[in-house]
Amino acid sequence: MSAKPEFYSRIRVATLAIGTELTDGQVLDRNSKWLSEVVLETLRFECEIVEHRCVPDNRAKIQESLSELCAQGELVLVTGGLGPTSDDFTREEIATFSAAQLQWSDEAWDWVQERLKQRGAPVSENQKQQCYFPSGSILLKNSQGTAYGFWLSQERTKGPRDGAVETVVVSMPGPPTEIRAIWKEGLRERLLNWTASWREKVTGQGGAPQARSLHIVRTMGIGEGALASGVEEIVTEVQARFRESGPLMMGYRAHVPYVEVKIWSEPHQAEALAALLAEIRKRYRSLIVNEGDADVADGFINRIVRNEMRKVRTLVCDEVTDGEFFRRIQERARERSETGEENRTLLEALRQDMAYFQGQGQWLKEIQGGVQSSSVETFFLEQGSNSRELVLRVGSEARVLELPTLASTLMSERGRKWTTEIALREWSK
Repeated sequence: MSAKPEFYSRIRVATLAIGTELTDGQVLDRNSKWLSEVVLETLRFECEIVEHRCVPDNRAKIQESLSELCAQGELVLVTGGLGPTSDDFTREEIATFSAAQLQWSDEAWDWVQERLKQRGAPVSENQKQQCYFPSGSILLKNSQGTAYGFWLSQERTKGPRDGAVETVVVSMPGPPTEIRAIWKEGLRERLLNWTASWREKVTGQGGAPQARSLHIVRTMGIGEGALASGVEEIVTEVQARFRESGPLMMGYRAHVPYVEVKIWSEPHQAEALAALLAEIRKRYRSLIVNEGDADVADGFINRIVRNEMRKVRTLVCDEVTDGEFFRRIQERARERSETGEENRTLLEALRQDMAYFQGQGQWLKEIQGGVQSSSVETFFLEQGSNSRELVLRVGSEARVLELPTLASTLMSERGRKWTTEIALREWSK
């Protein structure tokens, strides 16, 4: 008789990114970040991400990673290695790991041929390898590529204390657009249904799923060490008042020019969390920029959209950030376009309704002098009288701001990031 399984109050999730182009540094693994975000958002922190791992196209390393990740989690999200070439053998390795035979899918083959026809590409023999899946798999449709993903659920014996427990391996291709398509076209719904079954199983074993939450307070103008020192003083005082609810889990993240305070809490810690946030807001009121999922770039992007609706174009003349300002709002617009149905036209709005000029010189001054029109709203980023003085103009109105010592100079890499965020904050009000 096997040992009684050990159930956890949250689903433990790991990601495994496969591809030598990732480990060589040719491509940045953004898939693991995105998948973690959408899974946490979808399951409302009823799960926890236990590990991100990246391995090359190496069969032994894939086997080792599958074994270790499945031993510590209930859900393993695998990306990469489902294409038609000789170094795409993820499906084979998952089948070997799961002791499953590869089975042919007519549905997948029909789609491969249809997709290649849409692209005007020839159908080659090696495309057929994309149509084999480990027995027991549930196919995940992919409208943006030729390779279907698959969901493989199985019972595995993780250890003498765990007994037989269910582990799900989800395999997806590597291109981000294809992963997003698979997520929207079936994976998200399947994950929700599976989570509901898992929840019933855990509850039946005497457990109770706990929805952990994460609250982020984003500051600007203070170093990570100084902020953490002050916040920890507040934490000590607040948790002395709420000992019965247990300690809140704290974390910090510095990314120029921001320092974030991260607080994880359980449902029964709501009062302690509220008290802690109130004290942090009180002490650091002048330094807090925003909280949670808020982004200062949203305000400026929304301003462009409002201008578009009023038939007003947006013009930005940037003498300071060397293109950082435009890269920043473009990246944020792309994120919003990928996650919100109502925001699909944001990138198009930036392209059509915003003009961006960067550089220094008299020609920018001439642009400034020639765009005084009710059909154009103009924004200017300029250097003032010294290397840390920033001038922000909206039309004919100007504000002069001094960058803090933390920002270095306007023209440094740190300074350009500080300048961008300051401008976005000021122009989003």
